[in-house]
Amino acid sequence: MNAISRHAWCLLLGLLAYQYAIARPPQTGVADTPPMQTGFYRGKPVTYVLKNGRALMQGDILLPVVEALPPMPATPGIISPQAVTIAYPSSKWPKVGSVYQVPYITTSTAANLASAISSFNVAFAAVIQFIPRSTQVDYIEITVNAADFSGQGFSALGRAGGRQELYCAGNCTVATYLHEMGHAVGLYHAHVRPDRDSYVSVNLANAIKTLKANYDIPMDNVAQRGSYDYASIMHYGAFAFTRNGEPTMESIPPGMRLSRASGYSEGDIDAIKRLYDTAPVSVVVTSNPSGLQVSVDGGNATTPSTFAWALNSTHTIAVAAGSQNFSGKVFSFGRWSNNGAQSQSITVTPGDGAPGSPASSPAITVYSANFVELVAFTQAVTPVGTGTMSITPPPQPAPPAAGQFLAIRQSISLQATPNTGQNFYGWFGLGGAFSRNPRPMRVPEDNFPPIALTAAFTTSALATITTNPVELWLKVDDSNNFCCYAPRSFGAPNDPAWTAGSNHSINVFNPVSPYSANTRYAFSNWSDGGAQSHSIAKPAVNTTYTANFTGQFAVAAYVNPSCAGSIAQIPLPTAGFYNAGTAVTFSQTPSSGWVFAGWSEDITAFTSPQSIPINDEVLVIANYNTVSAPLVIAGFTPGSIPAGSAPFTLSLNGTGFTNSSAVFVNGVFRAPTFVSSTQLRVAMNAGDISAAGQIPIAVSNFPAGAVCAAYQQRG
Repeated sequence: MNAISRHAWCLLLGLLAYQYAIARPPQTGVADTPPMQTGFYRGKPVTYVLKNGRALMQGDILLPVVEALPPMPATPGIISPQAVTIAYPSSKWPKVGSVYQVPYITTSTAANLASAISSFNVAFAAVIQFIPRSTQVDYIEITVNAADFSGQGFSALGRAGGRQELYCAGNCTVATYLHEMGHAVGLYHAHVRPDRDSYVSVNLANAIKTLKANYDIPMDNVAQRGSYDYASIMHYGAFAFTRNGEPTMESIPPGMRLSRASGYSEGDIDAIKRLYDTAPVSVVVTSNPSGLQVSVDGGNATTPSTFAWALNSTHTIAVAAGSQNFSGKVFSFGRWSNNGAQSQSITVTPGDGAPGSPASSPAITVYSANFVELVAFTQAVTPVGTGTMSITPPPQPAPPAAGQFLAIRQSISLQATPNTGQNFYGWFGLGGAFSRNPRPMRVPEDNFPPIALTAAFTTSALATITTNPVELWLKVDDSNNFCCYAPRSFGAPNDPAWTAGSNHSINVFNPVSPYSANTRYAFSNWSDGGAQSHSIAKPAVNTTYTANFTGQFAVAAYVNPSCAGSIAQIPLPTAGFYNAGTAVTFSQTPSSGWVFAGWSEDITAFTSPQSIPINDEVLVIANYNTVSAPLVIAGFTPGSIPAGSAPFTLSLNGTGFTNSSAVFVNGVFRAPTFVSSTQLRVAMNAGDISAAGQIPIAVSNFPAGAVCAAYQQRG
């Protein structure tokens, strides 16, 4: 339920992505499906996974205390005194003198940790500081695990109370530490802002099924502060949690950088300062990436540039037509952070007096010009005249830069066509499947240099070693080490040891998980009938040797709410995996007082049991309520009301309501009027709507004797 707001109130959100390099290191597949749970944290429902005994939300946000919903009180009262967002004072770190302080201790040290703390304290001098703990009750214990080489970490969100953890692997970068410190002071992930779908496209079909909740947009107590920040250190990268190597998220327009690895963005700094009551008084005009050129009031400016503009003054910000060359890379304009035109007039509007937005400071103090990053492509054939090659779609000019370009992450296909008497040998200038033709691919990101792409041909007969599916890992002429991605062709003149009749060993990794630990491939057979590791004689004619694999997939089956029932699977998986094509029957049994309310995710029926073939990762959720319809809050009537209005009656529209449903307004029980299974009404008093902002409204159905509740909350 939204009041008409005089301000936009939120935290900048996101995750420093787990990027997948072009050359992925080989790994064997081991199922890793940590239990997914639902519970309540700071008075709102959360979905999280249990990993090593810790509750982690959105991949790296540690939930120190997750609770089941208490029973409905016999008399009205406060049911959840916890703060529901980091905006509440109890979730912020305390102010000592004129500076907020985050006390910490370390169980081990790392140079990057020391650099991150120093960088944070410089960026937020006189605002908020990480200080060594003395006797403070609330503090952070920072653990660096030298035995962990994952490069990942996690942290509690804001001040959780007492001792709280901030963990990082031994090889964490400075940026990863700063990301987790961002969580620790109160930043969420950028990609879960409610307005994110206007800025990024999220493709959950490419995400690891059990981690889809990492992209959920909270339905309550989240609004925006400032403009969307693609460059936030808290932003997911495009390939975070991919299960197939395809992007889980893309910028709008495509090809702009997501997140950054060089410290806090200007937007991050602005958000933390505002969160800790130090709103900037100057306006920063910046770019993504930083260092590009913009025009401010008709003059050229290198970003970021800071301006001490008077309140209510008007200014022009613009990006010139054409591309820009910066640090050896080429960029073209994408969009401004405020959605304004490429050349636009802005007014320095005063803040509205809300926390972090005083009337003495501009309401918006960061304007960012976001650029599409272009990668230069050149094409060649070797030897000259032996064939042709093409790129679809073809690279395009980007004047005034010389050359032909494609945007990072753009989907393209390479095609090599040999002349008569020639054989296609492989691609030079890219990693990955060296000899795949045609070759679908994404234009590399991560500061990839200009690509000089060459299609190589030969008159020699080739031995091509491949896998089905393609692009799995090979061991060739070495029984232990990774050689290359399939397919890979061998022959003269580039492989002088591969002469006709020469002997070579071929082998594969088994099983192998290219991206997700919940998808793996088990070796079945070689097309020539040989053992997994065997020798071949280089043939005198073109010959392909194919290692065939069977896809194997993990199934995750969860109950919502977690205490309401159980799920059975027939047959049970072998070592956590099902072979592709296996038909699995799912049945559910409700606990006492609960009623089955239908399946969701990969089964959407309302009857049990259900049988489905397993041909991919599978996520199945059995939903329960006290009636057969799922508990859903679809919306409110009215949907908004001016702050300071007179008391009124609010209608909650949805499904699964009963005459025993409990309603909570701002976490406080409020007796509703039951109208029907699709509508409840509740009286809203003057105190509920006295100030602008978002009002969390929750509905709970709680069977007698249960330890959890069907619960829905929206704001």
